Amino acid sequence: MAETPAETMRSEHAIILRVVDYLPALSQQAREGRPLSELQIPRFVEFFRNYADRFHHAKEEELLFPFMEAHDVPHQGCPISALLHEHASSRNCVAKLDHFTEIGEPLNSEQADEFVHLLDQMHKLYHDHIWKEDEMVFPMLDRIAHKPELKDLAEEFGKAGRRSEFAGIDKLVSFADTLS
Repeated sequence: MAETPAETMRSEHAIILRVVDYLPALSQQAREGRPLSELQIPRFVEFFRNYADRFHHAKEEELLFPFMEAHDVPHQGCPISALLHEHASSRNCVAKLDHFTEIGEPLNSEQADEFVHLLDQMHKLYHDHIWKEDEMVFPMLDRIAHKPELKDLAEEFGKAGRRSEFAGIDKLVSFADTLS
């Protein structure tokens, strides 16, 4: 039996959380003075940019949220516009994280503090965001839609996943698995 849209998104959330839950360890390594070149920051940027955003958030923005709006969930307010704002915030965080790949080493004290703060911010942002979707949005989705509609949405999710603008989803999932 095919996964429901909520099951698909929760499965993707579990993969994202593997990486998010490694951020405190990365933060600790930075506090200990480990060089950024040893922390694999480009791999984290690639994961968040491609898996979390272009693969996962894209399904929400292009399919899930319009589906919910078509079922009388308003675009403005909670949950849709709040979640879209968090998607934008996560993109901003990832851009800042990517900036750290360009900074020469070693980081000065101010840069190290900024880096650690950014990782802490990303950890909190993603946990809060995923909780809202898992505990509020997906139960709402199951209440507002009929099973045939959910089946159609699940098929659209599958098509979107197959036509992603980039290759390498398996590689990104493997990266997440190495952090578990």
